[in-house]
Amino acid sequence: MGVSGGGHGAGWPLEPWTIQLLADLQAGDYQPTAWVRFFHESWRRARATARHYPALLDAWRNLSLAVLAGSAVPLTCAWRRYGSRPARRMGGMLLAGLALQQADAYIHLGLNRRLPDGLLLPAFGPAIWLSYLRGSVAYWLLAATGAGLDISRLAPGALIVGALTDALDGPIAHRLGQATKLGAYVDGEADLVLAVALTQAAVRHGALPARARWLPAARYALPVGVAFGAALLGGRTPALEHTLLGRLCGVAQTGLLGCALAPRHFQPSDRSRRRLLAITAALSAASAVAQVPRILGAGQRDGWPRR
Repeated sequence: MGVSGGGHGAGWPLEPWTIQLLADLQAGDYQPTAWVRFFHESWRRARATARHYPALLDAWRNLSLAVLAGSAVPLTCAWRRYGSRPARRMGGMLLAGLALQQADAYIHLGLNRRLPDGLLLPAFGPAIWLSYLRGSVAYWLLAATGAGLDISRLAPGALIVGALTDALDGPIAHRLGQATKLGAYVDGEADLVLAVALTQAAVRHGALPARARWLPAARYALPVGVAFGAALLGGRTPALEHTLLGRLCGVAQTGLLGCALAPRHFQPSDRSRRRLLAITAALSAASAVAQVPRILGAGQRDGWPRR
């Protein structure tokens, strides 16, 4: 899956008014009242964007309806195969995950701006649809795993869908001139959720040891944490960009999960799998550490003041 943040060289996708809100939060010493003002103003801005751009709101509604309609397929299959109780358990977790995904999309509608000129696009391009497909499939897998269902067929399919959509969304966006801040944000978010879902599935399947659950954290936690820290404490836009180590880590991670989730007769030996796990863990840690100086140095490159 993609590199942490999916930045396309654009840095962390913050709007100027968001930077101002972060500065106000810092000026309020991060007190509870300052946080209340921060979230209230963020929600007000999101609602204003939805009101002023009805076509964009319609695009979000269409996407949400498509996500819900598509989710009926795995739920129906679970109901027919495992019965109503496991299907309801899966449905509850799936609804929670997808509600979080679509609420996050609504809040960030204002990021649907083209990277070169900042023009707000009135609809979602096919690249964003592919990224949300990847995220939705990840939530399907997480819900099925959490409900204790057999994911031996769903997990390999999720890996294939994830790899294909991740390979296609960026080139399609650039070819159509629809590379946006929202696309960069969603790409990284979908990568993270899918990495967690596939790793959990492989561990539950017995193809990876329990310690492999920490692989997504090793890759994503440090750069994302430092990025949030730079935004909250520094009031500036950090960079989460593609790196060579990140790309190598993505290849190793996809290879490891592919070997772990493949049918038994296609899986490599336990020794080979352990070696690939060690390589992936080392690349995850190295790519995360390599992101830190880029993130911390982004303020001067992007022209945002250090505070």
